[in-house]
Amino acid sequence: MKFEKSSISSTVLKGRFEEHKEVKKKLLDLQKDAPGEPCVLLDDYHTDNISFTDWFHAGDLENRPWVKYFMPRFTPYWGEMAKELGFENLQINKLWFQRYNQESFHNWHTHASNYTGVYYLELPEGSGQTEFIDPTDLRTTWFNDAKEGDIIFFPCHLIHRGSIQQINKQKTIISWNLDFQTIRRDVLKVGATSSTK
Repeated sequence: MKFEKSSISSTVLKGRFEEHKEVKKKLLDLQKDAPGEPCVLLDDYHTDNISFTDWFHAGDLENRPWVKYFMPRFTPYWGEMAKELGFENLQINKLWFQRYNQESFHNWHTHASNYTGVYYLELPEGSGQTEFIDPTDLRTTWFNDAKEGDIIFFPCHLIHRGSIQQINKQKTIISWNLDFQTIRRDVLKVGATSSTK
């Protein structure tokens, strides 16, 4: 089958978590005792080497201490992001963290839900960056140029990976999956036609 391809833009937002310096140490301390495990996969489909993650508890948004500390401070950023993209209400479905030591990585993958993102809690200079596959040709990749304390938001369908951590320093990220529930009223009126009698 031959396809006619029409490209639409996929918006990737980048911002800064203003409270980063205030929360970094506390979050890292709370994550030390978090339930989780390394995630090393090597099969016909997956090749991952994540030093530690609490992904398997990502749906628990109430009982993990680091999540209880993080959510009230970060929720406004999700709201601002939703508004920027044309939405009003959203539902957080999953929230988790991942640590990467030297030689660790998270290979190509996508997420469920509408939007996902990364908050770079620890990102020493020289750390592996988030890399995306260009959906228009699937042969070109590009890196997000982030610094510690930055946040990126992107559609869950974008193929991406956490590239290999080549330096002997720990990288820690927080990630999430969310769904938008309503469109901003002003956006609903874009292109609307009205008739007069």
